Amino acid sequence: MNVNDILFFILLALGISTPFLLGLLFAVLYKHIKPKILWFTLWVLILAALIGGMIQLSSFILLCEEPSEFAYPYLTILSASLFLTLYFVCSWFSRIFKVKNAVHWLLLLLIPIISFGILFLFFYVGSLKPWSFIEDKALQKEALENAQGADYDIEQIFSDAWHFTYSTVVFRERNDSAFYRIKHSVCSKQDSIDNDLNSWIPLDKEKTALVKKLKKAIEEYEAEVATNDVLDGYYSRTELRDYKQETQRNLGFSNAVHYGTRRATEIEKLANQIRPEPEKLEAFTTLTEEQVQKKCKDVGRAE
Repeated sequence: MNVNDILFFILLALGISTPFLLGLLFAVLYKHIKPKILWFTLWVLILAALIGGMIQLSSFILLCEEPSEFAYPYLTILSASLFLTLYFVCSWFSRIFKVKNAVHWLLLLLIPIISFGILFLFFYVGSLKPWSFIEDKALQKEALENAQGADYDIEQIFSDAWHFTYSTVVFRERNDSAFYRIKHSVCSKQDSIDNDLNSWIPLDKEKTALVKKLKKAIEEYEAEVATNDVLDGYYSRTELRDYKQETQRNLGFSNAVHYGTRRATEIEKLANQIRPEPEKLEAFTTLTEEQVQKKCKDVGRAE
């Protein structure tokens, strides 16, 4: 953050705090200087303008933006209540405010800080949107028949932002032992993985414990929220097939690391701790990155 950004935020904080500082000033003048009706009238006008501004701002955001179920209408009510509370606190402060008291002048600095904080809460929390995809359903009969004695499978797919290349890893626990296998594909995540038992690679006790931890994290995952839009990055899909419970949980994450969604990032990091280092593109295809992009675009046009 440079000096211009700091100055901008200081000026913005002072601008937002103007109604509260004026309210304090008019309350002080009401106490010490006549005609009292003038200062009281000005104090009431500021209060009315503050209420009107909150209603106008709330209406604009609610009508022009897609509201988030996590924020509205409670955020609007909370923010308006905090602004009005601050205005009345400033009026109360006028009763004890003394010009010669240095501490009272220092307390005035809290007004811009608090008013800026309330506005930040209003816009930041108001911009939060539901993030991630969660689907819980019963396992199909075909999946149960292909369990091969496993307790559960965890399949995780990582793809680039344009869905050109896919890296799929599957973890399996059976009889307190854990295994994994990996497959890469280009353009299509529908490529099937060889179901031969011999293709599974055993994991040591340490990584078996991490597989159990990963399963628990997937089961306990709850929806998260995010504010910004990340247009380029990666996508991951996690699928837990619990053969004992006959249930399936699907999770879809877009750019979890870039969004800073803690629980989703933890799931992805756990999977990467268990699996070996992901292979580079040239390890599973002879095509260059440019050729992969061209091929996938041609496939998309053909479909």
